Amino acid sequence: MNIGFAGSDNFSLKILSGLTEIIADGGVSMPLVLTIPAKKQGRGKLSTETPISSFSKKNNFFIETIGSGRHVVDSLKERISNLDYLIVASFGYILNETILSLPKHGCINVHPSLLPKWRGAAPIQRSIEAGDKVTGVSIMKMAVNLDAGPVWSVVEKAIDENDTYADLEAKLAKVSLQMLRRFLKTPYDKITYNPQNEGKATYAKKIIPTELKIDWTRSALEIVRKINAFYPKPCTYTYLKGQRLKLGKAEILEHQEFTRKAPGTLLVSKDKKETLLAVCCGSGMLKINLIQKESSKWIDAKSFINGFKHPGEIVLGCKV
Repeated sequence: MNIGFAGSDNFSLKILSGLTEIIADGGVSMPLVLTIPAKKQGRGKLSTETPISSFSKKNNFFIETIGSGRHVVDSLKERISNLDYLIVASFGYILNETILSLPKHGCINVHPSLLPKWRGAAPIQRSIEAGDKVTGVSIMKMAVNLDAGPVWSVVEKAIDENDTYADLEAKLAKVSLQMLRRFLKTPYDKITYNPQNEGKATYAKKIIPTELKIDWTRSALEIVRKINAFYPKPCTYTYLKGQRLKLGKAEILEHQEFTRKAPGTLLVSKDKKETLLAVCCGSGMLKINLIQKESSKWIDAKSFINGFKHPGEIVLGCKV
């Protein structure tokens, strides 16, 4: 069996890395990897290739890039036509109808949600942000409409209370590979797909910069979900004495001994037994476990608190 792979981000990379193990078992070859072109990123606007591109070069996979345009050169069309399946995971662009029709048995999407719930760009993040208790992975045959193709199989996965995007992404990648191994061992004539229920479709909209700044007047539960959903990328942020701080890995502070303060008040407690970095919210309080100052690395709450010289409780105002 000849398969191709198309992806662009870290979730894709986990899938591609796992596919190399499936290929090593025999019976499957992967003569083509597709990704998107390098993008200019960071303050220096340096051209940065995708993790898929870097991994493919190191592992001597034949790799091609496809941009957002609709034109595909004939030589690439021929390569895709020789595939039994094109496996797609977080590619980054919508593949056009021409590409979808080329593989002998279609393009197969690995989507980290329980379709038709959370179609779209950010299913893992939106699931955590919404407070879902369960998510999962759907493997479907791709159609022209976004994530609307018929589904081969769905496997559920519980979301733990303090799962971050990074945590849940890793769990769902593992589930995805288990499903792909089963899919690729199933004869073509035994593969069946079931249409999605359009009436139950929901959409995981793309994350935009304006939603990343924390509004401390919201509830602690809502803010914790947002912080965890967007860690480690693109990350929520707030301000402390005019300095922008990124926040990661938060949890509800159930048994707090602080006096109630205004939303956005940062409370620092350190003693021999415990260090605590807490913030008052519109209702409830939360505990921050990771923090990143501008142009610095991520540090845990204890390391951040060590910068405060006074013992006991310190009350600081956050710029909100």
